[in-house]
Amino acid sequence: MTHLPKYITMFGNPNNYNTEGGEQNHKFLAKKPARTARKYAPFFSDQVAKRVSENLILKRIQQQSQSPTSPITGYQANNHKINLKGSRFKISYQMPHQPHVQFLLGKLNFHFYQEHMPGLFDYLLEHFVPDEHSKVICYTEYKDENILLRAHPNYYGGGPWFDWVKVQRKRVQNEATIYKCFPARLVCFLEWNGQSHCVIQCCGDNDEQFGVLATLWSTERKDDNTPLYRNAPIGVVRDMCFVMMESEESAIKIQHYELWPDNFL
Repeated sequence: MTHLPKYITMFGNPNNYNTEGGEQNHKFLAKKPARTARKYAPFFSDQVAKRVSENLILKRIQQQSQSPTSPITGYQANNHKINLKGSRFKISYQMPHQPHVQFLLGKLNFHFYQEHMPGLFDYLLEHFVPDEHSKVICYTEYKDENILLRAHPNYYGGGPWFDWVKVQRKRVQNEATIYKCFPARLVCFLEWNGQSHCVIQCCGDNDEQFGVLATLWSTERKDDNTPLYRNAPIGVVRDMCFVMMESEESAIKIQHYELWPDNFL
């Protein structure tokens, strides 16, 4: 009790402060991790510290995967809703055989796309601008109700933001047609034939388990090691997913946080 006069002098009436918050956190930050450590003095502190560190890392990943704009599991975008927004650019022919890229709105420039999505403009010219009478306008956002999908090389001036989604693709296996979901990085959005389309860089079939909560995928690339882009109606998007790029050639997909407990039961 001898410490009370000192703290009253420093902080005032004891009714103005309490230590309940710290005591409550002590249960989760010290007592709970201690139960999973060996009760042997030379290793105890080190193992408790590791459990606390692992718990903080998992919580950080969980928070990152819970974007307030993320769709619920099983979400399917609507092809016929033309809800394209954000910054945009137009690709056309200024003169015969002279392609031209015009940035119409937002903090976009040629350098951003060359750095983060090399070869994109060549892909768009080849597939959507066949002659000097054609043009295509590309967007960086697609919004459907509470769902916001983003593909921006310099989002609000803070660097690249390309959302990862699960896309459904058709595969033939043992002479049977199946549909399988693959992680894919959104590159841009556009209107084509009256539908909302997305340009994506998809992952290939060769996925492998990467730890308990993740799988390792290889991104699709061309022979010259530049990204391989694909175009598809926005309806192929089945859900968003949390992916960390290990390198330009590989990506680590983290399992949805609601499924984490199943791995430890």
